[in-house]
Parts: sequence; structure tokens; C-alpha cells
Amino acid sequence: MHVKLKETGSMRAICIEHIGPYCEIGSVFEKLGQFAVEYSVPVKNSKWMGVYWDDPAEVAPEKLRSEACVTIDESTSVPDVDGVTVKTIDGGSFMMATHTGSYSSIGAAWQELWTEFEKSGRKYRHGPCLELYVKGAGSGLPEEEWVTDFYIPIV
Repeated sequence: MHVKLKETGSMRAICIEHIGPYCEIGSVFEKLGQFAVEYSVPVKNSKWMGVYWDDPAEVAPEKLRSEACVTIDESTSVPDVDGVTVKTIDGGSFMMATHTGSYSSIGAAWQELWTEFEKSGRKYRHGPCLELYVKGAGSGLPEEEWVTDFYIPIV
């Protein structure tokens, strides 16, 4: 796994919260996509991402907090709909790695990145970890060519 350091800016996003096992967030992304279509929110060139708040080694699977999000421009208006929030995803310094392959292998890829993080001596910055879906479901590519970037916030 190739790991690098990356600085990102803050991103404005539409998010829907998910409580439960991280691997079950897919249905929340479907809801987010349906919301964007139903309310004509322009997301064609947006970044789709998972925001993961808890350490699954410390929090029971049924209590894990995450969000399915899609970035939007500052000028984009979003209707007030229950369960959908507009928020700013903080930027900053991150340890970043890219995973190519099916979402079913993401857990193992995260473990590999965390091992690299622990070896690096870097310090964790309080905040969520991110998954940025560069090419994935809906891209028309076969699963083995899907690309996901992982971000761990660092000091």
C-alpha cells in the first residue's frame, strides 16, 4: 500500500447519518442519491465520501457513527428535509492511501493503512476518517477497478 501525506481544504457537503456497522452504509448512499435526484441537487461533478467517526475496535458495531456525504458548491441551495444535513467537512493534514478493488475488501485495506499509520509515528488529529469514492458503484467499471481513497486525520 502506497501511503502519502496530503493537505485538503474544507468541503461543503450534504450528509445523511448512519448508525450501525460501517459495512452497511451502502443503503444510506442510495438514499442520498435519491435525495439529489428528487430535489434536483447538482452533484454530477461532486465527490462522494463516507465520514467515519468511531473506532470499530472501541465501539460496538451497532453503535458506530458514520455519514454518507456528497460535496456541493457554496451556492447550491438544499431543501430542508428531515435526516439530511448540510455541513462542512473539515480539511487539514491527512495520511492518505488509495485502494483499488471491491468495497468488500475495504476493511482489510483500512487495517493495512492503520498499521502503516502506527509505524509512521504520526499523531492522530481528532476528527473523522474519510473514504473518498474516486471510481466506484455507478462508474460502469468492474469492481476490481474501483478506486477509493482513505484519509486519516493527523496533526
